[in-house]
Amino acid sequence: MPGIKSIATYYPKNRMNNEELAKKFGFTLTFLLEKVGVATRTIADAEETTSDMCCSAARLLFEKNPELDPAQVDLLIVCTQNPDYRIPHTSAILQNRLNLANSLAAFDINLGCSGYLYSLAVCKSLIESLGFKNVLLFTADPYSKVLDPDDSSTALLFSDAATATWLSNEAENSIGLFSFGTDGSEAESLMIKGGGIKFPFLVKGSHLCGLQGKLEDPFLRMDGRKICKFVKKTIPGDVKKCLTKNKIDIEEVDYFIFHQASKYLIDSLRKELNLEESKVPCRMLHSGNTVSSSIPSVLQAILEEEGPGKKIILSGFGVGLSWGSCLLY
Repeated sequence: MPGIKSIATYYPKNRMNNEELAKKFGFTLTFLLEKVGVATRTIADAEETTSDMCCSAARLLFEKNPELDPAQVDLLIVCTQNPDYRIPHTSAILQNRLNLANSLAAFDINLGCSGYLYSLAVCKSLIESLGFKNVLLFTADPYSKVLDPDDSSTALLFSDAATATWLSNEAENSIGLFSFGTDGSEAESLMIKGGGIKFPFLVKGSHLCGLQGKLEDPFLRMDGRKICKFVKKTIPGDVKKCLTKNKIDIEEVDYFIFHQASKYLIDSLRKELNLEESKVPCRMLHSGNTVSSSIPSVLQAILEEEGPGKKIILSGFGVGLSWGSCLLY
């Protein structure tokens, strides 16, 4: 049965305290801790790339699992929205840097906060349909490189991390059925407008500009109110849908690991679903919102503390707008 063998998480060494930043924006310490839920954030070095962070996560994974032979890895997937280059895919860069076999399949998945769920579904499907035996799934989105330090809606929240997940066709933490959803009508609620094909960055002489000389916004922008409304409206129903698909009652679930979007949203989902606080981990106080890495980093901690055999619902939501849930058992 396809499942998760092991997870490793890499956090950059740089740590930023949010207290001074909160004062800058006029937020109280109470608001910072009870609503945002982030006291300190980990920030990648200026020169540190997505593939650098993935390599660091890979080293930790191989150290934890000496039985994992790099030569036996036959599928490599990188989930990121901030690749090293526009071309080629970061997974190709990573295959070379990790000295993995040329015979493996490697590709990227462009998704954010729901990305781990979608990537798990792809891994499970390829293991089942094509017989892959050892899969490495990486998540890394160094959002610090695309944040406006003067934007109060994002500067206090997002952080940098990378995870490496080893999946195989023989694992104790089996992957169940999924539920998914997408609402592109709200895509602008979380967007980096400049730098893509529609609004490219062009170089004229020694100056950076856009089409017709206009430089579109190169930073991540988020409409927090719309995101909160979307999460509250959509995610409780999706979790219930996932439970129904997996034929399991909500009381049977040991843990619900939601994307670590903010303490306020995690608390809201817990209350809406009438869940015990002990079943809904919120572990972003010193790590922040690490986008696609938030769920696997929390899952790693739970699996290491509790061991295999627990029933766990994973639920990711964000950019797109997109969402997805699944059961681990």
